[in-house]
Amino acid sequence: ADNIERGTATITITGIGWDTGTRNITFDIARELSEETLVRGIAAAYTYNGAAIMPAVRVEEDGNVLTIGTDYTVSYSNNVNVGTATISITGINKYIGSRSVSFKIIPKNISRANVSAIAVQTYTGKDIKPDVRVENEGKVLTNGTDYKISYADNKNPGTGRVVIHGNGNYTGLQSVNFSIAVPKVTGVKASKYTASSITFSWKRNKVVTGYEIYNSKNKLQARVNKNSTVKATVKSLKAGTVSTFKIRAFVVKGGKYHYSDFVSIKAGTSTKAPSITSVKSK
Repeated sequence: ADNIERGTATITITGIGWDTGTRNITFDIARELSEETLVRGIAAAYTYNGAAIMPAVRVEEDGNVLTIGTDYTVSYSNNVNVGTATISITGINKYIGSRSVSFKIIPKNISRANVSAIAVQTYTGKDIKPDVRVENEGKVLTNGTDYKISYADNKNPGTGRVVIHGNGNYTGLQSVNFSIAVPKVTGVKASKYTASSITFSWKRNKVVTGYEIYNSKNKLQARVNKNSTVKATVKSLKAGTVSTFKIRAFVVKGGKYHYSDFVSIKAGTSTKAPSITSVKSK
């Protein structure tokens, strides 16, 4: 009896003649997993996280909840990167056949990634394209594979911008600003001095517009409007005094002045020679 439908069938042995009584022996008719087998607990989509995504499943057959490892096994494929992943459920023991279900892995928004701060860049007169380091959950991402970059406002002094565009397993974008600074004046020295003036000189920098000299009270003492001029004289100083002077470069772009940091130098005037008003002979 019950030996047609899948499930548990029974063999009944009945004695005849000298043998009396009956004996029942049961056996299983394998239950086959099919498209009608219910698989629950799987979301339609999961966000990429860099690791294998293996959602737990609940398998039901004819209203019975099956047990993993006893009634079926589970395997996963294509379950790491963005795309369509597959879960394969294979019957064992009392169950045969298989059932497959799929789910989507969608890109992660790169706006959640960590981007290391970009060091201050030095103005060169050309486009500046600093490298960036992008990390997601401790993994360093690869330019060209996980993201692509573009730049904006990255030529003149001021604030430049790197735009990181998600690629492959990442989507969206993230913008990071960086500073472009006017280069400091180099080679500064007091090349000549008198009792009332000091001449300062420095190395030429072809990318700047000019140079300025200030005294210790932040008062402008001299301005040079050509980068090819590499010296300037501060006049009307007191004899025999030592003071701190500050020199900086500037760049003019679009009518706006951009300044470098100051370079300080201490310099002094010579003492004034005593004047002779009269000479008396003895």
